[in-house]
Amino acid sequence: MMTFKVFDLSISSLVLRFYFMMAVIVTLGFLNQWILATVLGFLVGISFTVGISVHLTKPEQLVLSEQRAKLRLVDKEANTLHAA
Repeated sequence: MMTFKVFDLSISSLVLRFYFMMAVIVTLGFLNQWILATVLGFLVGISFTVGISVHLTKPEQLVLSEQRAKLRLVDKEANTLHAA
């Protein structure tokens, strides 16, 4: 799962995104793809201007599976027959 945070970038990440934006624009400019250069440059430029950071997080399904395992243990104990 990806989480996005606004205004959560370091200075080095801002500089790297600026250079990435310029590389995209120059490369697509040499290929005469000006509309694509404009759109992609705009998107990368907005991402470093706003400071959007992307973090990958583990899904929370692992916690749910542990709870289910505990419930199953209780169910097994409740279903056992005891001799009188």
